[in-house]
Amino acid sequence: MYTSRLKERIEIEQDFSQPWGHSDLVLLVEGQPLHVHRLILSMSSFVFLRMFEGDFKEKTARSIPLPGKKYYQVREMLLAIYPSSLKSVNEQNCYFLLVLADEYQMTQLIKKCESYLLEYVAGQKRFDVLNMLVIAQNFDLKRLLDECIKKTESLSLEELKTQQKYEEVEPLYQLKMIELQMDKVSRENARLKTLAREAREEWESIVDILANHAITTTKGFDYLCQYFRRSTEESLKVVMNDRFFDDRKGNCQSLHEVYDSLKTLQAKLNNMSS
Repeated sequence: MYTSRLKERIEIEQDFSQPWGHSDLVLLVEGQPLHVHRLILSMSSFVFLRMFEGDFKEKTARSIPLPGKKYYQVREMLLAIYPSSLKSVNEQNCYFLLVLADEYQMTQLIKKCESYLLEYVAGQKRFDVLNMLVIAQNFDLKRLLDECIKKTESLSLEELKTQQKYEEVEPLYQLKMIELQMDKVSRENARLKTLAREAREEWESIVDILANHAITTTKGFDYLCQYFRRSTEESLKVVMNDRFFDDRKGNCQSLHEVYDSLKTLQAKLNNMSS
C-alpha cells in the first residue's frame, strides 16, 4: 500500500507540465508542453542522442514539437524512462510504449516492455499466441518470440494455419512452428510404439495363459510335455487346436473361437510397435 501511494505521488509530482529539476527542453505534444532533460533523453534514446549531438536544429532548440503523437502516451514514456520515476509497464501502456520505444530506439524501454509481456505469457493459460508472436516479430523481441513459438506446440498445425494472424508470421518462424509440430508428432509416435510393445508383451502373456488353460483342461499329458517350453506362435497353435480335445473337464468352453481375434490383434500390435 505504501509503495502504491509513493508511486502515485511521484507520478503526480513529475507531470512535466512545468519546469522542474533544471529541465532544459520542452517537448510540444498536442499543443501541450512536457518539460524534460536533454541528458535523460540522450541516455535513453539513440534518436534523441543523434539529434542533440549531430548537426540538427534540435541540438540548440529550446522546444521540439512531436507531431502525430498523443500527449498522455509521451508522458507515459517519460515516466517509464526517468530514473526518478517508478512507473512500470502494464497492460494499459505496454503496446503504445513499444511503438514509441521502437521509433525512438529506446533499448532499455523495449526490454522493459518485453519483460512484462514474458510475464504475461507465462501467467496466462489462454491467450492469442499468434497475435503475441507477431508483436514479438515486429519489434524483434527475441525472448518473447522464442517463448511464443514454444507455446504453439499446444495447438495443432491445422489450428495454427486457420488463424488469421498465421499469414503475418514470417516464413522462418512458420518453419520453426512446423518443426516443433513434427517433433511433437515424433514424440507421440515413439510413445505409442512403446505402449504397443508393452501391450504386445501383455498379449503374449495372455495367450500363454490361455494355452496353459487349454492343455490343463485335457488329459493330453503328451501334448502338455510337447509344449512345455513353447513360443507365442506355439501357444496360439494350442488355442487354435483346442476344439479337437474331447476330454475337457467340466463345462469349460473351447478357446479356438478366439484364435482369429488373437491373430488380428497380434498383427495390429506388431504393426504399431515396428
